[in-house]
Amino acid sequence: MNEEYPIALSSGKNILAIEAKATDKNTLKGNYNGLEDVLSTDEAGIISDKLIELLKKEAYKENDDPEHLYYIALAYLYGIDVEKNVSRGISILKKSASSDYEPSVKKLVHIFLTGEGVRVSYDTALLYQKQLVNIYIDNKLKKELYWMQKMIWQLCTEVTETIHMH
Repeated sequence: MNEEYPIALSSGKNILAIEAKATDKNTLKGNYNGLEDVLSTDEAGIISDKLIELLKKEAYKENDDPEHLYYIALAYLYGIDVEKNVSRGISILKKSASSDYEPSVKKLVHIFLTGEGVRVSYDTALLYQKQLVNIYIDNKLKKELYWMQKMIWQLCTEVTETIHMH
């Protein structure tokens, strides 16, 4: 706790204190500045409510991670735990796709190709399909480059060993 708690506080993590063994709550709060409520394990209903509250707070927090944006976009597209809002979902999906996050780009291709919640737009679908192809090409080139570098390294090692033998 002397290491984890300060790190969690400094990085802005949500903390839910639950005592597994009876503890003097005032001493506990005194030792860990910023600690709010301390719950006991027999307060399952309150713990459950607090966890749901913290999870929602975390889920709706501003976050530019493309994977996070993708899942938030899906929530808006399909009304999962939020009011369905297709235009907002697509807007968030586009933001995620701007980072070349493959699932987001694939979803945009599908949406504009099939007209899922929007008017069919083959031009827009084609733009995202081109982006998807570029993502695939980049990934394939990176893999090939990795293997080429590995082969060159192995060849250099063999040549060096051969030189040292003679």
